[in-house]
Amino acid sequence: MRLITFCLLAMALAGCTAQSHKTKPLQAATPVQHATPAKKMLTNTTSPSIAIYNSVEALNGKAFLALGGVSGNDCQIQANDFPPNLVNVRQQMQKRAAALSGNALLMQSCEVLSGLPGCYREATCQGSAIRVAE
Repeated sequence: MRLITFCLLAMALAGCTAQSHKTKPLQAATPVQHATPAKKMLTNTTSPSIAIYNSVEALNGKAFLALGGVSGNDCQIQANDFPPNLVNVRQQMQKRAAALSGNALLMQSCEVLSGLPGCYREATCQGSAIRVAE
């Protein structure tokens, strides 16, 4: 049985080395080819412009429609990792509000918790995606 396994392995390795791969020479790319994808990447990675309101009073009597609750979190897994960042949490919430067709975010609460399973420290926020009349 070992002899058969050894023979099969030897044949497989011999077959892999016998194959030849023809490679094409690299062609120089023009600067225009590189500039176009970079512009596309920049436009796709920009965060949506969603206004953030910290209280209902900040809306100053503007008419708005609540679209749904949104939340975000950032976890610091180990003590020597970067601490949780509330800016990242707010950006997550802005993206989720934009996905609900909102143009603003009404923040309700943010807190940093310690000792959670799987996280050394975690920043978490809750809020509402809203559409403010202009």
